Parts: sequence; C-alpha cells; structure tokens
Amino acid sequence: MGAAYPLIIAVLGGFVWLNRRQETQRERDARAMQARIDSVLAASDAAVQSLKGQGEGLADALRRSQGEVERLSGQLASARASGNAQQV
Repeated sequence: MGAAYPLIIAVLGGFVWLNRRQETQRERDARAMQARIDSVLAASDAAVQSLKGQGEGLADALRRSQGEVERLSGQLASARASGNAQQV
C-alpha cells in the first residue's frame, strides 16, 4: 500500500501539469485568434474609409460633369435660338 501513494501522487501531479499546460495553450491560441480578428477588423475599417473617400471623389466628379453638360446644353439651346448654325 505504501508504494501506491507515490504512484498516485505522481499520476495526480502529471494530471495537474498536463491540465495547466493545455489551459496555457488554449489561452495562447485565444489571444492569437483575437489578434487576427482585431487585424481583420482594422483592415476592413481602413478599406471602408478608403472606399468612402473614393465614393466622395466619384460623386464630386459626377457633379462637375453634370454641371458641364448643363452648361453645354445651355450653349446649344442659345445657339439654336439665335440661329447660329456654326455654333450648333
């Protein structure tokens, strides 16, 4: 019976050591996963901001283009009204 105690203590010690080791690995994996998630979120935020800037730039260009078309349309209507065939 006396020889069984050291064996039981060794088995329990091994169990505790293995359990702590696995817990540490799970915590490390969880931190790594959270870091990847944070990185993906930061990259997606940057992409959204970039697209917003591009969208605003495109909207400004479209407004300028519409203004130019309206100006040219007015010139065309004025040329037609005045009968100036060279301008039309």
